[in-house]
Amino acid sequence: MSTPVAGDVLRFIRRYSDKPSPDAQFNSLVLAVFRFQFENNKVYRRFCEMEGVNPQNLKNWKSVPAMPSSAFKELVLATF
Repeated sequence: MSTPVAGDVLRFIRRYSDKPSPDAQFNSLVLAVFRFQFENNKVYRRFCEMEGVNPQNLKNWKSVPAMPSSAFKELVLATF
């Protein structure tokens, strides 16, 4: 599935594949990806809600809830 956020990720990778990215740009991209996943993946959304995190209160990429690795064996978590 091609989405605007997927294009943003690919452009970011191309632009910064050989140099460090500015923190603000990385943070902005991660927040956009989080918003997309939150809106389009019901399982991940429920997990985030249980963690008390949503696109309105998430301000930094370091606070994005990470799914436990065991969840990938039992749930469909693909969004792209």
